[in-house]
Amino acid sequence: MLAMFESGWVESHMNNLGCGQETSVGVFQLQDFNGSYAQRKDVVYSTNWWINTANSLGIQNYHDAGTLAADVERPREDLRGRYGEAQSTAQNLMNQAMQPYGEIGAKYAALGGAGGEVGPLVRAEEAAKMGGRFQLFKNGIIIWSADTGAHWIHGDILTKFWATNSETAWGFPTMDELAAHAAPDGTTGRYQYFQNALFLWSEPTGTHIIHGEILKAFEANGREAALGYPITDEADDGHGGRVQQFQNATIDWTAAGGAVVTKK
Repeated sequence: MLAMFESGWVESHMNNLGCGQETSVGVFQLQDFNGSYAQRKDVVYSTNWWINTANSLGIQNYHDAGTLAADVERPREDLRGRYGEAQSTAQNLMNQAMQPYGEIGAKYAALGGAGGEVGPLVRAEEAAKMGGRFQLFKNGIIIWSADTGAHWIHGDILTKFWATNSETAWGFPTMDELAAHAAPDGTTGRYQYFQNALFLWSEPTGTHIIHGEILKAFEANGREAALGYPITDEADDGHGGRVQQFQNATIDWTAAGGAVVTKK
């Protein structure tokens, strides 16, 4: 991304110019062989052109933003150094563009900003699935929806969230992660509720998801303080029902009998 900002600054000072040297147009001063005039003036089109060109060059093989910017823009040899020279300005512009705002920005500030537990920003805010918004930071994400507000997800719970189809499966978080109760054997952990599930983590058991009728039974029977932490996710029991194992119990569900807790 830094290379793209270097290109934009050198070529147009980040202005969507209607003209330039010879036939050059737009933020990246694309020429007529890069598309129609309307396309080159379209910021989305020109940005996608830049990204696609960078990817075609093998962006992962570049370790210097200025070199990548120069290879994308292909200026005269004596002008290639301009992109690297613009690094400081481009970095400042990129940071401004990525700065958290709105409810995500307020949450970020409340958690201490770049110097807090969330850490520095990594990407600008973007659309989440299911109509929300999220922003990636060094140590996690802050995700927002109109129904739930902005909440922070991080660590093993975030890893599990991403690995299991995120908000499409579980909805948005309704709280930040908190300390869970100690299990009967003294195990302690962390938990976070989402619209459609509870994520529960401990060091010995890892992160597992509890949802649906099994979650209702888990809550009605004392949660982890009585039944311990989950040691599996919910699974098919082989007979048309569902089952989930906990440290001190098994919860079985069938359509006929509902959820049944059997303590170990």
